Amino acid sequence: MINTIYKFLFNAFFGGFIIILPIIVLYKLAAWLFSFLSETAEPITRLLIQSLSLSEPRALGFTLAGTFIFCALIGLLTRTRFGKAAQTLFETRILSRIPGYNAIRDIIGQITGKQSGLFRGVVLVTLEDTGVSATGFIVDEISDQLITVFIPCGPNPTTGFVLHMNRDKVTRLNVSVEAAMKTIIACGSGSSQFLKASTFSGGI
Repeated sequence: MINTIYKFLFNAFFGGFIIILPIIVLYKLAAWLFSFLSETAEPITRLLIQSLSLSEPRALGFTLAGTFIFCALIGLLTRTRFGKAAQTLFETRILSRIPGYNAIRDIIGQITGKQSGLFRGVVLVTLEDTGVSATGFIVDEISDQLITVFIPCGPNPTTGFVLHMNRDKVTRLNVSVEAAMKTIIACGSGSSQFLKASTFSGGI
């Protein structure tokens, strides 16, 4: 009787948790994005507070609204022929000379599906003597024995770890980069279907 009640309560809890899990993940992503924008816009927010004597919530609201309008205008401008040419020129002459810019741009382009080719495949990385595995992406092949793998952090896959490791420590997965990225952004949610659908090659 007790086992039946326990099983019923556990199944009810698990069923409810699965339903609300996407909401939790979306909330975490929204909270991270809001925190990122707030920290980035803090100098402007402080300037509005000091110059216009606004309250902090109102100044933050104006700053975020201005950021949204600014990004929307840039997005609309870069859809025009003149905007695309200006973007290309600005990236080539200035941004591309900043160390790390090209790598970050390529990662974001890969995540959003606007660019392909940066990641050459999806692998399961085995961390030695830990029994733990991690989702990784092949970014370079150094030699017949060594490869370079990027292991992103969730839910923000633009940060992570770059590992140079032996090929026999990774297992190639027969899935797309986009499918793997979805599980990273979702903090691992969907990994069971992701791994079950994969074809393990036992090495690369």
